[in-house]
Amino acid sequence: MAPTDQAILIMHCPRWLVDWFWGTDTANNLRHLVRGPLRGRARLAVAGDLHFYMRHSFQPYDAPGASSSLVPSAASTPAGGSPVGGSPGSSRAPTPRPDASAPAGVSPTAVQARIMAHLSAGGAGGAAGVRHGMQPPFGNGGSLGAHGRSPSAPSLLPVGAAPGGANAAQRLEGRGPAGGTPPPRETLTPFAAVSEEAEASGDTPRFPSGGSGPLPALTPLHVPARGGCGGDASPSAASTSSVLTSSWWPELRMAAGEGQGGGGSGAWGRPGTTPGTAGGTPPAPEAGWRLTDPEHLLVSGSGGAFLHPTHAFSYARFRPPRDAAAGPLFVCDRAGTSGEGFGRPGASSGLRGRSPDPSCPPGGEYRCAAAYPSAQQSESIGRRNLHMFRNMNTRFDVIGGALYYLLVVSVLPRCRHLAAVLEAPDWGTGLSLLLGAAADTVGDIFLESYVSLLALLCMAALALGFAATGGIGAKGDATAADRQRPEFKGRGLAVRARLGGFTTRFLFASLHCAAHVCCAVFLLLLLELGIETVIRHEQLGREGYHSLYKWYRQYEAAHFPDPADMRGAAERWTLGLYPGAIKWAMAAFDAPEAIAVSRDLLCAGRELNRLQALGYYGGVLAYYWLLATPTVALVFGAYLYICVNWFGVHYDEAFSSLQVPDHKGFLRMHITPAGDLEIFSLGLDTVPRAWREDPAWRAPGGGGDAGVPGWRARHPSRWVPVEVRGGYTLRGTPPEAALKVVDYLHVPRQRPVIV
Repeated sequence: MAPTDQAILIMHCPRWLVDWFWGTDTANNLRHLVRGPLRGRARLAVAGDLHFYMRHSFQPYDAPGASSSLVPSAASTPAGGSPVGGSPGSSRAPTPRPDASAPAGVSPTAVQARIMAHLSAGGAGGAAGVRHGMQPPFGNGGSLGAHGRSPSAPSLLPVGAAPGGANAAQRLEGRGPAGGTPPPRETLTPFAAVSEEAEASGDTPRFPSGGSGPLPALTPLHVPARGGCGGDASPSAASTSSVLTSSWWPELRMAAGEGQGGGGSGAWGRPGTTPGTAGGTPPAPEAGWRLTDPEHLLVSGSGGAFLHPTHAFSYARFRPPRDAAAGPLFVCDRAGTSGEGFGRPGASSGLRGRSPDPSCPPGGEYRCAAAYPSAQQSESIGRRNLHMFRNMNTRFDVIGGALYYLLVVSVLPRCRHLAAVLEAPDWGTGLSLLLGAAADTVGDIFLESYVSLLALLCMAALALGFAATGGIGAKGDATAADRQRPEFKGRGLAVRARLGGFTTRFLFASLHCAAHVCCAVFLLLLLELGIETVIRHEQLGREGYHSLYKWYRQYEAAHFPDPADMRGAAERWTLGLYPGAIKWAMAAFDAPEAIAVSRDLLCAGRELNRLQALGYYGGVLAYYWLLATPTVALVFGAYLYICVNWFGVHYDEAFSSLQVPDHKGFLRMHITPAGDLEIFSLGLDTVPRAWREDPAWRAPGGGGDAGVPGWRARHPSRWVPVEVRGGYTLRGTPPEAALKVVDYLHVPRQRPVIV
């Protein structure tokens, strides 16, 4: 690596969030690489594994403008660049601040201007489809190309644009109808954005070369004054403002509202610092203290199979670890001398016997600057566990129903207390008697049963292990001094749930297990009350077993006389199979009678044979299953909701159970000629649910044509989204048309100076 080269760290797991959540430190080797050989060249760390987008940016303590990196519109714009639209040497033109009195003009990028110039060359037909919100014309020659390419790369049809004649694709690839070349970049004419008033009145600007039709409207980006993750307000947070996006992707929208925002790396640096110059040669580094760890930590795992909650990590604050063996956190270059330290005033640096430098920065911490989806959206999704857990996890009925039944099978039947509950003079007395019956049932489980007690112990062990895997009590005990660190700040319940070690886990597991035991016992008593009621008022079971079969034989003898004794002969010829099959078939459909008769026998102290016991316990299981399965799913879903929304734990279990396919996203990185890095985080709120093969994919020129390279295909995507309405299959909105920029990050080539 050259002395001025910079590095981006790519890893599978965001150790900064995982270590913060679990209270561990597992990035020791990586820290030695960053602070040792790289020593300040690692500007950015990108990881996946957690299925959302989140950016944590370093915020120095007591540094001027420390909150500006969270608000790009308020950041100091370096050397004529723009916090959103571009940077020195960037192909993206600067985006001016909008004026409230007049529509703000937006300079197009070279890519889009080139596309518009080609479309306008075809006259009115070439620009007929360029309107805000229109659907890309699949199947009619349109194409969804790679947006934001350099002028030397082939530019494909933009989102929302229609082909301008038979040779539109050739013109977009840089070839005119007669093999001509596109106009040079300096001849392209800028255009202005279209306001809603102008579009409504029909007074819309024309294309530079005589084409007609309005230009795509640009959606403003509203940057919140608070932190991008809904956390604590920054010390000097700027007021909310809006900026217009640079139209580097037609129809691409900037996300609005709390929870998203952009930022610039150099916002907290010394004002007036120029990060780079055109041509890629950086100026001489300015003397001052610089951070050696990455300035920004990005989690970009939005392409995962399901969504993870952002609100469980949005309040995360953590300092870079102090590791004398790995190297200093801050380094300083001054006129032939150098300094280094960890940013702790008054403390020894511990580096090769050097004394602490009084000018060393006071330190800093990483705070959440952007998240997608926002913390508020994430909490709203977490509430779905209350009513959607069972619908999304139908096989959980097998586990929950079996555990509930095993919890109560040893205490069947409940012969005491229930008669007194039915004869209670008022509701209060009946409720107190019912609670007494429940306490008596729980006592029998602990004192007299074997199967139910074993099931209870298994459930308690499962609940304790489940609490441990969810991060409850993960950080163990913390001293009073530890609780003053930023890692222990944030939502009080969420921080407390990850403290206490085994004690906290045992408390959560006990409450979770107790909720299931109470529900299982009360459901058993409810079923027993129902059986007792029908025995008393409907005389169920008074005639013994097979009463339905006895009634059938009486009815048959009264209405279908058999003087030739044909039924007796059939019984002899079939060895008793003829009446026996009818008898047991009717017994299977008369399970309430078998339950009532067997219950009376058990309450009277008599024993059941194996067939009678099978009928009794099997019949109780059938009715109890109908009550237990929805209840266990409701209790478990409520446990996940409380844990993830109130306490910030069980983030993986609570959201994997919901199987949310939406809020997908990815990153686009652009390195300017000056060496600056621009990162656009693109998000898709809703993912199409139904797809079909695009017929144009197999047509000549499509992605399925073996004679056409994939990157030159007019229809590279094989599948297109569809919607079923009224029995008809309609073409749905393509995901490309719904993409939006959820976060913007500008990293200058030269690391900014802190102090």
